[in-house]
Amino acid sequence: MKNLFKRWSDLNGRSLRTVGTCISADFGECTIQYPGGSVVRVKGAGTPGTRYFVLDGRLDGEAPSLASLTIDV
Repeated sequence: MKNLFKRWSDLNGRSLRTVGTCISADFGECTIQYPGGSVVRVKGAGTPGTRYFVLDGRLDGEAPSLASLTIDV
């Protein structure tokens, strides 16, 4: 079963924008690592160690470095 937020955004018609850290970059593509540890390859020239917004498999700009908050439910 898909994530409920992902299912809702599919119904809404909007793409999901995520934030991750660039861990490597080469030839117009870079590898993004998300806070949960998953890794994805996206289009766009990034700088390793910088946080980026990811939208539809490509970089969508630099993300601010804010403190994260984890809530256990």
